[in-house]
Amino acid sequence: MPFVNDWGIMYHKNMEKNLGKRSLIFLGIEWSLEFLKGVVIVALLALALRIFVVEPFGVVGQSMEPNYHDKDYLVIDKISYRFRDPHRGEVVIFHPKPAPEESYVKRIIGLPGETVEVKDGMVYVNSWRLSEPYVISDSKMPLERDYPAVTLGNDEYFMFGDNRDHSSDSREIGPVPKVNIQGRVAVVLLPVSSFQFPKTPSYGNAMSRALPN
Repeated sequence: MPFVNDWGIMYHKNMEKNLGKRSLIFLGIEWSLEFLKGVVIVALLALALRIFVVEPFGVVGQSMEPNYHDKDYLVIDKISYRFRDPHRGEVVIFHPKPAPEESYVKRIIGLPGETVEVKDGMVYVNSWRLSEPYVISDSKMPLERDYPAVTLGNDEYFMFGDNRDHSSDSREIGPVPKVNIQGRVAVVLLPVSSFQFPKTPSYGNAMSRALPN
């Protein structure tokens, strides 16, 4: 009977060995599924974050100099305007009506219901001159072109580039509906030398001089 006994021992050992291999295989499959599930969850969260909260953008061109430069890498806040209206002076990304597939970066100058006009190189809002310290001050690039007064609708905003004579903005494309605004610039991420959290200008008494006749 020792042969039967030895065979039985070998059988049980082989069975335990096979079960061990199967357990490792099932454990590997289970771990892989858990890992895959984690990756999918992270990817979905990242996608939701990008769609509803923040989104990266790259600056193209010189229209926002000297404050934003070509190839600056921006991150925009897409959620704030779901809870409040845009403010004057905020820099935003939006889709221009003539080219809705494109994205522009400009500064909000005129708010809904206001009348905006450019006269003698100065911007006037409701007949009061707007003081703008962020605008490029090089005398070789003044805001030379006048722009006739335009009164904005209930959901329209007037956008300007900071580099006024090198910007395609609301003077050409017209007012921008709020629905076309993708979000405000929250961070200048790259290059490292340009890293900043942009601050909204405080105009205070900046609108201080009546429009000349």
